[in-house]
This record gives sequence, C-alpha cells and structure tokens, in this order.
Amino acid sequence: MASWLHDCGKITTPESVVKKSTKLEAIYNRIHEVRIRFKLLKREEEITKLKSLVQAYPVGW
Repeated sequence: MASWLHDCGKITTPESVVKKSTKLEAIYNRIHEVRIRFKLLKREEEITKLKSLVQAYPVGW
C-alpha cells in the first residue's frame, strides 16, 4: 500500500513543484490536493474492510 501511495504522489506532483518555479501558494494548494487524495484512498480502504466484516456476519444477526 505504501508504495502505491508513493507512486500516486509522484504521478500527481508537477515538475513546477519539483523545480520550485511557481509561487508558494500554488505549491501549497497542490500539496493539499495530494493530501486529500491520500485521505480518500485511506477511507476507501477502511470501507472495503468494513464491507468484508459486514458480509462475514450470518443473516439475521
């Protein structure tokens, strides 16, 4: 999972952030966007785990 998240960050980081040729505000906005994506990925993983737990319970519980 960690390598997957790392790759997501690498893919979504534009060269302008790496080269620091843009304003700090634009860089901050981009970092915030990546953080939100990580939160969504984590939430999706939690939902998948909860679905499997719910499906494991017998009917009628």
